[in-house]
Amino acid sequence: MAGRGVAYAYVPALAVVAAVRGFTGLDLAHRWASSPRLVAEGRVWTLLSSALVLDRVQALQLVAVAILTAILIHRHGPGAWWTALLLGHVGSTLVAYAGTGVLWEVGGAFRHAEVNADFGISCVWMTIVGLLVCDGALTLSRSRRSWTVAFAATVLALAVTVDAASTISEVEHALAAIAGFGTVVWKRRPVTRMRLAPAAGPAAQPATA
Repeated sequence: MAGRGVAYAYVPALAVVAAVRGFTGLDLAHRWASSPRLVAEGRVWTLLSSALVLDRVQALQLVAVAILTAILIHRHGPGAWWTALLLGHVGSTLVAYAGTGVLWEVGGAFRHAEVNADFGISCVWMTIVGLLVCDGALTLSRSRRSWTVAFAATVLALAVTVDAASTISEVEHALAAIAGFGTVVWKRRPVTRMRLAPAAGPAAQPATA
């Protein structure tokens, strides 16, 4: 029950944080933001707090995530929302941070990503979009080839995004969409059922004279 309550309270919480920022001018975006350096220093709680701060077009994002969250919970339950938050937001961020560290060490891209403020809910709703789109595609076509092709296309899009990305956020978005897609593929994977041989009947009793 607690998990369901938190899932339903997420959008109102976003609205409250946005209202506080608007009326008080508090810089919660940077106070609650995450970054590879902060996580490396042990401030792992910023991986969650950063998902409470809206960026860019706040009203539009709030409406969009409210609609997507309602559809997601109605169709798949609150557990799917937790997947979007933990796997899509936290998971994609950690993977992107790890990759950023490797690229930075070898002199590659994302040189300033180590300290740049990283916040917003885009990874949450990108995961939800990936989850709902994949679920809809598999509902319309149950062919294994259909989701295999779609998954290959998504991985290709991820590779192109990483190669052309100018910010770590773009990588996180692609990873979040992959997380949503992969979650549905895993949940709806074909399950091989073992056919059990019929149990042998009781041994025949020897005939008595």
